Amino acid sequence: MINTLVISQVEIFSLGIEKLLCQIKKINIRKIMNDECEAFRYCRQYSVNLIIFYSLPTVSLIDVIKRIKRFSPIIKIVVISPKIDSILSVTLLQLGIEGFIVIDSSAANVLQAIRQVCIGQRYISPEIAMDIALTKVQADLNPLHHLSERELQIMSMIIRGKKIAQIAQELNISTKTVNSYRYRMFSKLKISGDVELTHIAVRYGLIEIESYLQSGKHI
Repeated sequence: MINTLVISQVEIFSLGIEKLLCQIKKINIRKIMNDECEAFRYCRQYSVNLIIFYSLPTVSLIDVIKRIKRFSPIIKIVVISPKIDSILSVTLLQLGIEGFIVIDSSAANVLQAIRQVCIGQRYISPEIAMDIALTKVQADLNPLHHLSERELQIMSMIIRGKKIAQIAQELNISTKTVNSYRYRMFSKLKISGDVELTHIAVRYGLIEIESYLQSGKHI
């Protein structure tokens, strides 16, 4: 049996994927949860062969998958995303996930993709593959491609209004280290402050404009 863990904050997706997975006889759904951060802890306590995430490509998702792959590289991971993110999608694939599906795919395509992963093959939606190919061609045009994964993580926290001390505490590093990453970003992006950092983040899609409006920031 293929012990499977499903992680989604969208209940209608959880119900739909559960019904879909019933068509694959070897799959045994161990648990459906809505907190991706709990996935790693669950994998350490129970036998899991396949994890299906329904999530946007985010820094937090990358961090969870990285920890899972380090703990057990043989756990197969499929990400089903409602949106393609040119910047973070490449990082997800570099972590070695076995399946990457865009939600626009039909139920039959999703089912076929999961079946391929279950027998040891890899599946990437054509839309994602095309987007990544275009991203590679245009990489030099997007300055965020020059940032490391940690720099992107800290950038994401800064533009969401978190203070240096708060970032340091959450990442378990010193404020000096946070500032070091911060100034390194400024140098790579050829900017001088957090306001310009915000402009670049919005321009290149690291964060949606609406989230800034909701937070009360002015762009």
